[in-house]
Amino acid sequence: MESRSQATDKIKSLKDGQHCHFNMFQDGGAVCYKCNGMYLLFELTQYGINEFYEGTYFENQINEIVDKAYSWT
Repeated sequence: MESRSQATDKIKSLKDGQHCHFNMFQDGGAVCYKCNGMYLLFELTQYGINEFYEGTYFENQINEIVDKAYSWT
């Protein structure tokens, strides 16, 4: 599992239309999509069976994205 700072850097490096997975454990965790300058956060259930929308965030809220995703485990 990667650290919070690594996850933050990963999200900051996204370009529009890209996504990244982070805080993964047993195929569950978080996926973040960058779309039109906004970040869409989804929770992946264990073994990646389902993806649930969590919220929309902006550039100044990247730390909140990471905090939210790490609160799931």
